[in-house]
Amino acid sequence: MEITRREPFGSSPTVGSRGSSTYRRILEASLEVFAKHGYDGAQVELITEAAGCSRPAFYQYFSSKSDVYWRLAGELSDAMIRLSKQMGASTPNAAGVEQLVQWFEGIFEIYDSYQPMFSAYSIAAREGSERIAASRIVSMRIGKRLVPNLKDVSEPVQREIEQLILPIVLSGVYYWELIYPDLPRERYMESAAMTLHRLQHGAIAGVNAPDLVGLAPATSKPMPDFEAQIFGPGVSARGRETRKLLLTAGAQTLAAKGYHDTRIDDVVAEAGVSHGTFYRHFESKERFFDALTVMAMGSVVELIERVPSEMDDTTLHAWVHEWLLNYLRNGGVLSAWSEIESPGPKRTRYGSTVAVGMLERLQRILDQRGFGDTRADALLMLGAFERGPYMAGHYGGSAPEITVGALLLFLKRGLLGREI
Repeated sequence: MEITRREPFGSSPTVGSRGSSTYRRILEASLEVFAKHGYDGAQVELITEAAGCSRPAFYQYFSSKSDVYWRLAGELSDAMIRLSKQMGASTPNAAGVEQLVQWFEGIFEIYDSYQPMFSAYSIAAREGSERIAASRIVSMRIGKRLVPNLKDVSEPVQREIEQLILPIVLSGVYYWELIYPDLPRERYMESAAMTLHRLQHGAIAGVNAPDLVGLAPATSKPMPDFEAQIFGPGVSARGRETRKLLLTAGAQTLAAKGYHDTRIDDVVAEAGVSHGTFYRHFESKERFFDALTVMAMGSVVELIERVPSEMDDTTLHAWVHEWLLNYLRNGGVLSAWSEIESPGPKRTRYGSTVAVGMLERLQRILDQRGFGDTRADALLMLGAFERGPYMAGHYGGSAPEITVGALLLFLKRGLLGREI
């Protein structure tokens, strides 16, 4: 790619070797700053200091930190597309699984190189719908390589799974790094590769349906008392209703604006109450967000507790549809969690406790299939349950039933090894 200076810098827009070196230093420094300070805290001054260049030098090549981010995102997308183009046609044998394992090895290398980009995406993507559209195109191009022409699948669901498969995979990698770093990377890659292979070819004994390992513990970690944390002792019936009103308004506002751009003014306007009413219930935006998180996580855990033990098609379809609708109501809160670059030890411990409890419950669902690594696959299952609704809620474009169909396909054929 030819590097050029922005107008009106320099008499010639073409950049020589010295300018190319400065350009690369700025990109590499930006990755370091995003990793250390998060996207929201990454100021241009921090980037230029890390790059060892002046502000005028920065603005010769980039208009803002957003511009830097999306240039890096372009490099990241190109790397993933090049990797996926190397894949040949998938075969229903061990060679087909190995090809997917090699793809995962490449994805992990890319993830390691660009890790700050993934955690910052939900914030950066709020800055323009054209960015979202470009991301969807990249996801679909890669998805066409990973899950081409699935059998017995309608065209709309095929397009939806092509769009979702890369975000699901990356979400699984994120949860692996966050929650189960003790799980060997090779074990996760092999299990995830087998899931994608089953999605294409169905369960094949001795190829993608190995012996059962990684069973869930006999008892799951106890979950927090969500109701008590939201309302506490001594809150009157009227007070509970007011608090519910504020929390509902907060969930809607967060979904639209994100954590950093949500103001108390927005919440009270949406709820139709005064600032005084807000502060009688919540001392700050941070405490309000904590209560919102408890409410959202409580609804998610309650649904996971009700995953049908007898997963016939009708019951499972109804449950996935209910999950999607619940996420569309509360997903803005759960997504905002990733926008807080430094959540603090208390929030981190709380989130980890809930996430581990959810994964253990998901493992129990996977235990029923009688094969495979249920601990590793629970990460992909959580990734599907989070990314599918997130994409539907934030990117739009698909009817709920299409998203439900894609999630059911991934759950039944990919994770459970059943035909649709």
